[in-house]
Amino acid sequence: MFGVEGEAPLKGLELWSLPDPGGKVRAHAALDQPDEQLIAELRERGPQLDDDSIRVLLSELLHGCAFRLPPVQFEALYRARVVGGAVGIEHVREAWYPPPAIVRAWGRANAPGESVFYASFSRSVALCEVRPAVGDPVTILRATPTSSAPAYFFPLGLAPQLSDELKPRADPRLPEIYARDEDRRRAALIHDFLVAEFTREHPAGQPRAYAVTAILTRMILRAVPGLAGVAYPSVVTRRASIAVALPPLEADRLLRPESCIEVHVEAEDDVNFRTRVVRTAQRFDDDGAVRWS
Repeated sequence: MFGVEGEAPLKGLELWSLPDPGGKVRAHAALDQPDEQLIAELRERGPQLDDDSIRVLLSELLHGCAFRLPPVQFEALYRARVVGGAVGIEHVREAWYPPPAIVRAWGRANAPGESVFYASFSRSVALCEVRPAVGDPVTILRATPTSSAPAYFFPLGLAPQLSDELKPRADPRLPEIYARDEDRRRAALIHDFLVAEFTREHPAGQPRAYAVTAILTRMILRAVPGLAGVAYPSVVTRRASIAVALPPLEADRLLRPESCIEVHVEAEDDVNFRTRVVRTAQRFDDDGAVRWS
């Protein structure tokens, strides 16, 4: 399972890896299957495999691979929802994560029956992520941190230049872990695999298309205590921005709803949308009712 280098909690931690039972990083040569073979099987057969088989393949592939986890200070997260009907949302829970009972399909970071708080660091990216059509009304929620403490998002396939908020910092242990050319080649191979998986566009009619990324997300969230969520390249913006996924308990602990706006999409040009603000809500009642103005 996932573990941390050393015994320190997440506070101040920058590097995670998958240690072997003895606590050492396992050498590439000790893997039972070559990385290329594991990746090929996950890419070609992942949606057809059962959950346990996917977990085994992912665990073997990522064993010993180090990930940097810089602390992230952010002003807000934004979550968008295309609103059906004429009324729009009336309660903040309608803009929060959905109840597990109504989650029917696999998502990039969730299995059926699993709630996830999908969000972005900017309002425009949140709007892009829900792929609205011209004429759609969209509610965009702004949620702010409940404290000034940094949060930690597990980076899955992110290039360092994507965001200053998630930019890795130098770690003195990296030269030791990536000392060999083979280690660096393996790290690049796994990075490319994660990018490809989290940004893959799946055709309709594949109910388990997101099984690999959703199961990997579940493995990480269950194994890393104190983790806010996972961060991965935004598909709609062609990897130019970041999307995040938080489990419900972490979303409730780390975030508070601050305000929301409702916009109507008036025009679309590729991933650029022209919108008109219809109404705003600068506060919510104590019971969560939205105070539109």
